[in-house]
Amino acid sequence: MRQSLPRVVPLPLDKMELLDYSKGINSYEANDVLPENNLRVANDARISTLGRYTTRKGNNFYSVPAGETLSTQQTSVTGASEQSITLTTQFGAKFSAGSNGRLSKVALNLRNTASGTGAIIVQIQSDSSGSPSGTVLASSSVPAASPTGSLAYIDVRFIEAPTVVSGTSYWIICYVQDDGTNDYKWSSTTNATTAKTSIDSGLTWSATTYDLNYKTYISTDSPTLGLYRAYKSDGTKKTLIAHGTTVYSISDVDGSLTTVKSGLTANGKYYFETGNDVVYYVNNQDAPRKWDFTTDSSNPGTTTISSNIILFKDQMMYMDKSAPNRIFFSDKTAFESFTSTNFLYVPSPKSADNLAAWGVLNDNLFIFTRRTKWALSGSDLSSFVLRRSTGLKGTYTQDSVQFTRNYCYFCSDDGIYRFNGATDELISKDITDEYAAITNKAGITTSLANNRFYVFYTPPGGAVNSKCLVYNINYGSWESIDQNQYINLSCVWNNANDNSELILASSVIGAAYYAEASSNTYNNLGKQLEFDIRTKYEFFENPASKKRVKRWYPRFAASAGAFNVSCQYDKDFANSPTTIPTSLASSGATWGGGSLWGAFTWGASATVNPRISIPGRAKYIQLRIKRTAVNNPVDFYGHTLLYMTQRPR
Repeated sequence: MRQSLPRVVPLPLDKMELLDYSKGINSYEANDVLPENNLRVANDARISTLGRYTTRKGNNFYSVPAGETLSTQQTSVTGASEQSITLTTQFGAKFSAGSNGRLSKVALNLRNTASGTGAIIVQIQSDSSGSPSGTVLASSSVPAASPTGSLAYIDVRFIEAPTVVSGTSYWIICYVQDDGTNDYKWSSTTNATTAKTSIDSGLTWSATTYDLNYKTYISTDSPTLGLYRAYKSDGTKKTLIAHGTTVYSISDVDGSLTTVKSGLTANGKYYFETGNDVVYYVNNQDAPRKWDFTTDSSNPGTTTISSNIILFKDQMMYMDKSAPNRIFFSDKTAFESFTSTNFLYVPSPKSADNLAAWGVLNDNLFIFTRRTKWALSGSDLSSFVLRRSTGLKGTYTQDSVQFTRNYCYFCSDDGIYRFNGATDELISKDITDEYAAITNKAGITTSLANNRFYVFYTPPGGAVNSKCLVYNINYGSWESIDQNQYINLSCVWNNANDNSELILASSVIGAAYYAEASSNTYNNLGKQLEFDIRTKYEFFENPASKKRVKRWYPRFAASAGAFNVSCQYDKDFANSPTTIPTSLASSGATWGGGSLWGAFTWGASATVNPRISIPGRAKYIQLRIKRTAVNNPVDFYGHTLLYMTQRPR
């Protein structure tokens, strides 16, 4: 007898509303137990308000890189002409590095005479047999507003500042971003014939009879070693940055550097503290020094090489490099006077658990060692009491710890914690796998600003810090993993004379950037931001049955520009998504068009609500929203799904 197969019976159409992803990333828990308001992936993104995810703002220029010098250039005007950069026509200028170092900037001779719109994407590529290889070493951009009607050299900076080798050939590639129109002009010369052009997005390159005008700049290949904002009682404020063997001050006007002290020992790690209008600093290599906002000199009170410094209870305290459990300190309010008995050990002179970091919380000085922490209370040597903290976790360095008035956030061996003065609370459970994969946790640097805790780290396979975990304190969630964050240090301008600006310093060169400011643009020192959010694989409360999603309605804020976002869906963990390009341009009837009134959009919608059909059936469906671009912010509100579940009967 033939056995009949089960008959598939469709159930009624159901609706799922997904409106709130404020719980951020959860890359650790199994898919089927993941709450609906978690995302599996969120890159270069921020929770702008409850229920909305938007593209983050990137880093903007603050300081000129230390040691940045002109390397090579092609500025000849022999046979001067211009070449038209468009969406489909790319140009490449070949150059040979003039020295070893980091390529921190190029300058291109550009103008806009054809009403060009959209950013000009600028890449650095390696050479392959005399043509661009397609391997992108760095990328940045020229904003649409920068080129004017007249030719001028426009600076293009690179957040990753790629390594270049003297005598080796590289290429500067330019093309217009996909939301652009018309063209831009790049000046050329017949002084050489090394330029190449491509009309197939760089797949093939053709020779030319000209070269293109450019300049390249190389900076010293080493990270920033210290960063500090100093304030004086008369309102004077200065940012100090340490790089190589020199401490500089940064001009807030143009980012230029002025030497404060040169000739220091290389490879120091700098920490600073201010007292009585004097900046005192240490670098773990030289005797402590001071700077009175005019003159740098040695600290006359001590010659003991120190690894850290802090002001506590009107005493300047130091960690002794030669005795890594010893703290010595100045007399009260006399920061250059040291009584011979002004010292203590944490916890004991010969402990193998060395001092790592410190900070003030609840009127106590909490002193971290590598494995635990201690609390120092009292006001001077006669009243100091040292006790072991009830929160037992330790940390790596001063840079892996951040203090607020009520909490300390820090990185430890097995996770990231929040400490309230009594208890260590694990806050990294949702990103356990991501944190565990960091092999060089001693290289982590952190920051605390804008109600966010930032953890900059070296990803697996990397050589320097280039990613950042972002914890949103308001929502208690990991809201993003920021890409291309080549950051080694940070400081916050927290004086009344400033506006809590967050300043970040490079992990590859001696440079600093404005970060997360409302005035910042949606690019990373010109580099494209990689906005990417992904839901879990939705199974609609029934993982065993196949579903058909009839309609997917993602919702976005309408954009002022005309660009597409990639709406993607992936089925059954295949990781082979289907992409639906979706315009975020506001729609509405065009009113006018004459010379008197001009043209504008009448009744334009504030939101974009595309209707997307997902063919076929699957047990699981993941939804993705992606846009990699310059100055194209995506503002995602949530989405609605209409689906049918099928079951055998």
